[in-house]
Amino acid sequence: MSALALKKLAREVADLRASPDNKRCFNCETLGTTYYVPQYSIFVCTQCSGIHMQFAHRVKSVTLAEYKADEVEHMRQGGNQVAAYRYLARYTPDKDMRKPVDRNPQRIRTWIQTVFMDKRYFSADAPIPRRSTDGAAAAAAAAAAAA
Repeated sequence: MSALALKKLAREVADLRASPDNKRCFNCETLGTTYYVPQYSIFVCTQCSGIHMQFAHRVKSVTLAEYKADEVEHMRQGGNQVAAYRYLARYTPDKDMRKPVDRNPQRIRTWIQTVFMDKRYFSADAPIPRRSTDGAAAAAAAAAAAA
């Protein structure tokens, strides 16, 4: 792959990371995601990436790793919001365990175990809203639907 192609993919990864859905860690909601977990297509912070590695989840740096085109396409199709629709489909914040926003390592480990390993709140058939990466196209589609 050419250096120009790699640079373009790196820019797209940076853009995906900077999107509002991916700015906060999927697990602990810390602002600033530095790693990506391809298996679940989520962006996570440094602390949570280490705990994912303890579960033998593959983790890639968002800024230091090189990404292939198919990996970036997978990122485009996923991200934290899409993962939340699937992995937290049956999650009720008032009744179920709380997200580990206090960054306590044991709580993060328990959260990852519950959400990803045990799949307690998972639903394979959870509806995932379509998203548009082109605001003009979305506006045109909304205008056409209203007409």
